[in-house]
Amino acid sequence: MLAKKKEEAGRHRRRKNNVDIINDNEEHIAIIVSKMREAADEDRQLNAKRLPATKKSAMLELAMSQINKQNLIEGFLDANVLSALTDWLAPMPDRSLPAVKIREAVTKWLLSVCNRWKTYLCTNPTCDRENSMTLAQCNVQRL
Repeated sequence: MLAKKKEEAGRHRRRKNNVDIINDNEEHIAIIVSKMREAADEDRQLNAKRLPATKKSAMLELAMSQINKQNLIEGFLDANVLSALTDWLAPMPDRSLPAVKIREAVTKWLLSVCNRWKTYLCTNPTCDRENSMTLAQCNVQRL
C-alpha cells in the first residue's frame, strides 16, 4: 500500500517539473508549424489554378497569436518556424506577393524577435565592448 502511494507521489512530482508540459508545448508547436506549411502549400496550389489563395489569411490570426506567446518563442524557433514563415512570405507562382496583412504581421514579429536578441546581446555581461558597439550601431529598417 505504501509503495503504491510513493509511486503515485513520484509521478506527481515529475509533472511539477514541467516534463509533461514541455512535451505538450512541443506537440502544439509542431502542429501549428505543420499547419502553417500546409496553408502555404495550399495557397500555392490555388494560385496556380488561378483561384484566390486565402488559406494563409484565414490562419494568420491563430498563427500570430501562438507565435507571439513569450514562453513559446524558443520552442517555435527550435521547431523551424522561420522556414514556415519563409514559405508564407515567398512569392506565389504567378509572381504576386502574399497579402499585405501577412507581410506586415510576419515582419513585425521578426523585428520584435531581432530586437529582443539584440537587447539580450547588448546587456549580456560576457559580450565584449566591440560587439556591443556594433550591435548598438546596427539599425534594422522597417520595410
